[in-house]
Amino acid sequence: MFDHLNLSFGPVNFNIAFAIIVLQLASQAIVLLLQRLIQVLL
Repeated sequence: MFDHLNLSFGPVNFNIAFAIIVLQLASQAIVLLLQRLIQVLL
């Protein structure tokens, strides 16, 4: 039973970690794009 729980929770933790990494990369990209847009406008 514990093995089944570990197998079920494993992919979930991986998906959460992957989602956090993607969100961090996306936020960094958005910040860079905003900075370049501000430089162009100014």
